[in-house]
Amino acid sequence: MSTITTLLEGTIDFRGQVMAETVTQVGIISSAILAFAVGYALQSFEILLLVFGGGVVLTLLAVLPPWPMYNRHPVQWLKTTSSSSVSSSTASQKEISASSSTETKDD
Repeated sequence: MSTITTLLEGTIDFRGQVMAETVTQVGIISSAILAFAVGYALQSFEILLLVFGGGVVLTLLAVLPPWPMYNRHPVQWLKTTSSSSVSSSTASQKEISASSSTETKDD
């Protein structure tokens, strides 16, 4: 079960998301232009829709699967810290902001 989950997870990095968005926009727009040109040349609305549908399907095949090119720069997340160190750092940040606000009021 974990193998299937791993295959279907589809992780991509942030640069991969930008690339997928660019491929989607270019694919859809170029297929629309091509479909219009072919449909106009052949004077057929049916062919226009078929060409556009084919372009959309090709774009989906290029974007939807988690291809390795979309995960070339995986994100290295920071390790979690304990709650006591987080609360102490939050408290120290509050002290700093409180002292800086009182200093600005005195001026």
